[in-house]
Amino acid sequence: MTITDTAAAETETDAALDRLEELVGQLGLTDVDHLDELVYDTLNADASEQVNTGARPELDFLAAFDELHDAADDRASRINNQGVHAQLAVLLDAHGEIALTALLRDIAEQGTRL
Repeated sequence: MTITDTAAAETETDAALDRLEELVGQLGLTDVDHLDELVYDTLNADASEQVNTGARPELDFLAAFDELHDAADDRASRINNQGVHAQLAVLLDAHGEIALTALLRDIAEQGTRL
């Protein structure tokens, strides 16, 4: 990737984050707690994938599972403590803008049914 490509990708990411932050406001998901669980789920899904593809081969399966999921929980906690922008940045990277938009709409809809 060239410097120009990198700059264009960063600009698009920033624009996507702006759109997502606006959507979060429109949906009333401005409390970081609305996104906490999604951040935990996303990072733990990644940890599961790492375990299942043999990450940490020096450990047995359960030890690798525990270590990678504990690390995912720690990272999710740190991200959640940084606020909505940090949450959206991680979720955008993991899901892409279209899927994340759908997930945010689902969270908002679930909240109205509670």
